Amino acid sequence: MHVYQAAFRAASALVRAAGYRIRGAVGGHHYATFYAAGALGDDDLERAADALQNVRGGRHAALYGDDEELEPEDLEAAREHVARLLALVHSALVAQRPSLAGQLHPP
Repeated sequence: MHVYQAAFRAASALVRAAGYRIRGAVGGHHYATFYAAGALGDDDLERAADALQNVRGGRHAALYGDDEELEPEDLEAAREHVARLLALVHSALVAQRPSLAGQLHPP
């Protein structure tokens, strides 16, 4: 949950910094948030956001499914995807708003 939330909050920050706000949508606002974050960035950010759609599915299964725990390799893969997204969002935010460079710590 915490790994996923970090990515969701980062994607939300990127979308909000661009002046947009996600509202409920087909597929859910989490889907729309990652989709919008990917659309706001370059190809690397788009791929990272797309990868988070799969992590989003795992998060949903962990919360609402029958599985009581995640497989360690699934958690490690999620961490890698989230770390990549966090780094890309950090770079995008600092590029968009250079004044954040000294305030926004790199992930």
